[in-house]
Amino acid sequence: KLPVAIFSLALDAMLSDAIKLHGEDSGAGILAKIDKKNFKKDFFAFDTSAPTKSGGVLAHAVACKGLDIIISPQMNFIEDGNIARFENVTFLGKDEKATDKVDVEVDVVILCTGFSLNLDWIEVEGRDPIEANPRKWFKHCFPPGLGDKIAFLGYARPAQGGIPQCSELLARYVALLLKEERILPNDFAIQAIREGQAETKTFYATPNNTSLVEFSPFANSLARLIGCEPSAPIFSLSRFIKFWTLPLWSIWYRLDGPGANPGVCWEVVDKYGTFDSVVPMPLLIIFILYCVLMQPLMIIEYLLSVLIDGGSSSEVLPRFYKWRVGGHFYQLSGNILRLKDLVAPSFGFLFIELLLIIAFEIISMNLVIAALFLGGSILASLWLTRKRLMLLVRGSGYAKPKENTELLQNEISQ
Repeated sequence: KLPVAIFSLALDAMLSDAIKLHGEDSGAGILAKIDKKNFKKDFFAFDTSAPTKSGGVLAHAVACKGLDIIISPQMNFIEDGNIARFENVTFLGKDEKATDKVDVEVDVVILCTGFSLNLDWIEVEGRDPIEANPRKWFKHCFPPGLGDKIAFLGYARPAQGGIPQCSELLARYVALLLKEERILPNDFAIQAIREGQAETKTFYATPNNTSLVEFSPFANSLARLIGCEPSAPIFSLSRFIKFWTLPLWSIWYRLDGPGANPGVCWEVVDKYGTFDSVVPMPLLIIFILYCVLMQPLMIIEYLLSVLIDGGSSSEVLPRFYKWRVGGHFYQLSGNILRLKDLVAPSFGFLFIELLLIIAFEIISMNLVIAALFLGGSILASLWLTRKRLMLLVRGSGYAKPKENTELLQNEISQ
């Protein structure tokens, strides 16, 4: 939830340190140089076009196995296909180099350029063909006009994360739809277009990769639909630290809601030490500082957003989105910032900050102020968790919605 621009600034500094520490010709150094080359295209939104796992493997092969790498936007074959000509080269061998052209004699060419997506073979009587563009499907899963008839899994590919993790959450949502414990939003097709436009603008460096999503907002938006947003374990310091420092595994979404299995989640998480993920690096200081200040800053952002974004309803992304608190988390996948995200104890550090204020006031003998803070915190917590409390009182799970046939028919006609 760091602002994208602040994260990019810190990451650029860390990449420079990696080059100095490991050497320019090391795997880490080469990958850092490739990253910094991409950085120049859009310094304050670097996270949208950085090499991931495959880039790391490639950099290792360059550093340790003598492989040469050429980064170029265009390549043609000349002289009966025996020579590959790369034009406008920006990276050559192990270093960033600007060269008009490079000719390479080749024996075999392996093209790792992916494949085209065609769904014309799926025919639905009386309906238009399904457009092979996941960014026009609700949550990269439900095509417009057919949300009640077909769902695609595997077409949400996160920049960081994994296709199986996204597919698992989608499968849980589909299962709830089939059991009629959830219904698709009436305007799901419109939501899909709006979310797809935001993804296209964010991942502008790869416009043809329409399956690409940002994992954390995508996963959390599905968790909102399912009702399984994870609650931070505020009564266990060790688990609380792990909750905020370990990767965003899909197992966290088994803590609450339909299909919850917190025992399995903690069985996995408790295999790790409290500080296993707290790597001593420059970014750690920024993360800790931001975690402490995050919710107060988000409250300010929430209050000022009406003024900042006033009159910009046609904008795909918020104004000054690279510098906004919450980053992509509250900008993509319809995962908008809610009042609940600002004050609920399970969503961040505000609860801990309030406890520290109450403790300070008690030590200072300001008991009336401490009592007001404590009472207000308890009332706010009860109000924000009232739905969960009602479920505990009733002893039942999520109630089925009313008959949804009419809603589905309206959606089809729309």
